[in-house]
Amino acid sequence: MSELLREVPFGGEFPVVEERQEDAFALRNIRTMDAGSAPDIYIVESQGFVAGSACVVVRPGAATGGIVPLAHLTDVRLRPELRAGKVLPTLLRIALEDVRVRLGAELAVMHLLDRDHVALAPFIRRSRERYEQPMAQVAGLTDLLLIPLGRHTDIPRHFSAAAHHDLPELGTFISARQASRRFAEPVSIETLAHELTRLPDQRVDHTFMMRDATGALSACLTVVDTGRFRRFVPLQPTGWARAESLVQRSASALGLAPAAPGEGETAEVLWVSTIEARGDEPARLQALLEGVLAAHAESSWDWLGVALPRGPQTTALAQALRATTFPISVLVLSLAGTRWNNVDLRAPRVRVNAAFL
Repeated sequence: MSELLREVPFGGEFPVVEERQEDAFALRNIRTMDAGSAPDIYIVESQGFVAGSACVVVRPGAATGGIVPLAHLTDVRLRPELRAGKVLPTLLRIALEDVRVRLGAELAVMHLLDRDHVALAPFIRRSRERYEQPMAQVAGLTDLLLIPLGRHTDIPRHFSAAAHHDLPELGTFISARQASRRFAEPVSIETLAHELTRLPDQRVDHTFMMRDATGALSACLTVVDTGRFRRFVPLQPTGWARAESLVQRSASALGLAPAAPGEGETAEVLWVSTIEARGDEPARLQALLEGVLAAHAESSWDWLGVALPRGPQTTALAQALRATTFPISVLVLSLAGTRWNNVDLRAPRVRVNAAFL
């Protein structure tokens, strides 16, 4: 399984492969709701070898009409020789039918490192059996920002690491903001404290806060180190993305654009799992991110990774922080014949946890 993830990229014009530890699904085990539960793993075999995979972790998430069981579909890989046929629709249908029957999850969310029209291509190109396959729509567009560490060293005013006595305030603040985000999970003091201690060595002070002049909480984020479980290695882009990459590297050599992770080199990334700001104000987000960059300026990581809604504000923020940007399409899948087939699940605010993509 680890070999499949190491050899088969995410796909699209921005190919990235993963290096996993011996237990390929250790990170997915941590993502499950209960310590004793495990993710659901689906394997495609071809000539005695693992040729495809999918992993599902079911967690509560916000959809139209309230909180529902939501299947987070990850680690979807297929070797190139299997991509032209019906293997992918069959794999997804089996996985979705299984979690629907056993766990009541009728919706699945999938994040693809690609633009929306490319991400939907496998689902648009359908034969006469189209209505027997999982239905898909792009629910939201997100930009993944890789911000270089080491450039910011000044801690902003009113910036600090969280402590245990801040958990009630943080839980209320995050819950109020995520209430308007599609696919966001319900947040309470208990679930927040639980999430902050699930990863090994994860502590409360890995959450950072910004306060305004009155002392009120105005922004917060949590960083997660998943390097012991997975590491990403970008490969050579293809198509239009290849041309963009060449232009960016030329501009970077002249100091006109930010540097990007090198092709074939392991990207040491510290991930932002949760980020919220009052009013989603870009100035607050920038100050918060600059504080985290300064706090980790001397660390072993090369990049801070954060996912933000695509738009002019995120573009301006990326330019200000000299971040490299990768497009992510958030796909929502449902089986044909369920109540979700004719529901428009698009939303301007879609919850994306970059640490568990």
